[in-house]
Amino acid sequence: MLKVDLSSQKFVGLTPVLLAEQGLKERQDLQRWILNSFDSFFDYLGEGQLQLVGQEVSPSDSVNDRIDLLAVGSDGEAVIIELKRGSNKWQLSQALSYAAMISKWGQGESFLEKARGLTRFELRDLLRTDKGEVNSSQRIILIAEAYDYEVLVAAEWLTEKYDLDIRCYQISLGQDIEQNAVYVSCVCLYPPGDLDQLAISRKGKTGSLQTSKTWEERLLRCENEDARIFFESQLEAKTRKTANDRALAFPAFGTIHWNVELRTKSAFVLQVGRFQTATGEDDESLWKGHLKSPELGYPRGGANLRFFLVAPEDFEFFREIVRNASTLKWIKTSASDPSLGDGTVI
Repeated sequence: MLKVDLSSQKFVGLTPVLLAEQGLKERQDLQRWILNSFDSFFDYLGEGQLQLVGQEVSPSDSVNDRIDLLAVGSDGEAVIIELKRGSNKWQLSQALSYAAMISKWGQGESFLEKARGLTRFELRDLLRTDKGEVNSSQRIILIAEAYDYEVLVAAEWLTEKYDLDIRCYQISLGQDIEQNAVYVSCVCLYPPGDLDQLAISRKGKTGSLQTSKTWEERLLRCENEDARIFFESQLEAKTRKTANDRALAFPAFGTIHWNVELRTKSAFVLQVGRFQTATGEDDESLWKGHLKSPELGYPRGGANLRFFLVAPEDFEFFREIVRNASTLKWIKTSASDPSLGDGTVI
């Protein structure tokens, strides 16, 4: 870690500081620092608006363990935050067990009864604004000084194979002995950012489209004219948005089946669930046969689909499918419900 010495106009190295060497403990020191600056710290990480529920939270009466920090995200998801000095190969396993136990709390009012740290008014406010229910999903944030290979490769596998949301941040401290000051750096080791998120536009526009806070900024940074026209028309028509205001939700009424996010060169679509057409054609064949970029992803082990809209005909075909969403036969797959075998039409 370096600091800038303005008087000499050069970088000056800081002395690395390990929590253990300073006698610091994750729950008594690192946890306290984060709690005392909760909003600032997670805004610095780019984690969006998290609302703190509590610290040292018991996830179940059946265990003696405690969750370091429990929060609620802008989509209503429960966020399990685990802190460690050094590295600990059991950190992810521990967090996963907490997430599983928190899922047993139930959703909405049931979660409200168990949650601690926020007032009932604040949680009710959150329940009103979220498109779904609080605690309908869970995600994990790990913060540690280092990570064993087992943790990172397991996080990657669980994310890619089962569409879990796991973030691994590496925190490091540096001491400026002359100024008696300690500085902190925290970088995301997993997942790595997409290239279009990390790159600076060749046209000189700074920042990334995904980190833009307003739709006006996102539209300005989008380089795909067809995607921009599609989103402009949908925003003008007041198409409903996802709870975090990052994407548009389709169809306009009823169950949301597609979330569409504006990207630098395309539109990214997450299809929630699988379907067949009235003629029996499966969704995979349908999209592959009509999209200019037919590569599909299979989140949640194939229970969902993800793909990109690039060309004008992509957007027009997507509109057509959405208009006819009520005629589609939505399917529960074995990936979404193991008891249903290969696929059951519902």
